[in-house]
Amino acid sequence: MPDALSIPVQLKITSTITQQGEKPEQIEFWSEGTLMEKRGQIYLQYTEVQEDSHIRTTLRFGDKDAMIIRNGDVKMRMPFVVGESQRGHYQSQFGQLPLFTQVKEMKYHPSETKNSGRFYLQYELIIGSEHAGNFILELQYTEGNK
Repeated sequence: MPDALSIPVQLKITSTITQQGEKPEQIEFWSEGTLMEKRGQIYLQYTEVQEDSHIRTTLRFGDKDAMIIRNGDVKMRMPFVVGESQRGHYQSQFGQLPLFTQVKEMKYHPSETKNSGRFYLQYELIIGSEHAGNFILELQYTEGNK
């Protein structure tokens, strides 16, 4: 894929949340978005619709780090680096909260052309000073029509 060329993709996003003493909860949804490669990093952009809110999400990732950025009714910046604790933030109409992430595992499996692939991220999340749980984000994308 040429640098900075945006192509339409179909996304399957699966989030699994495990909180202490609880059964894992899995959320799965499909979306359409765009894929771009810039300076060796993959950028996937899509819009999440939750009830009456629309949140534009950008997932940037490479082999050793990733970042989730959300804009719209909520704003969030969540960085991920393998082997390091990272600080981010979540902001809504009620104020801003600090987020801390600790990556347990991160994998990226692109196709030869990089127009499709799979991204896997397992991490621990702390919101403020409270342990929010262990999360797994699995994102599969394939070139599609928009």
